[in-house]
Amino acid sequence: MHAAAEAADYYSQAIACTQQAPVENGWLVHLYGRRGRTLELSGRFDDALANYLEMMEVAAALGEPAIWLASLAAQCIVRATQTPLYDPPLAKELGEQALALARELSDRATESKVL
Repeated sequence: MHAAAEAADYYSQAIACTQQAPVENGWLVHLYGRRGRTLELSGRFDDALANYLEMMEVAAALGEPAIWLASLAAQCIVRATQTPLYDPPLAKELGEQALALARELSDRATESKVL
């Protein structure tokens, strides 16, 4: 519980390492997702959202829809949760985008998470 700042820093270091050596998409989703969740649990919601937006930029640069989907789903959760970033209309829009992409990619786990 008290190591969240350190955990976020370690995830940031690991993400920086991925820029120097290619890694599988699953690792990028894992690292960005865990860093974002750590930031959320620390109450750093703006930083968590910035993390998920950075994740989206990485997805666009790599042309990887699975990473894009993970970013959409995470942003949806941040916007649908009662935090300072709570925005139900935006959460619904993000959720609809994520749901369509999850179905397109046949990603049943993310589809159920978004539903």
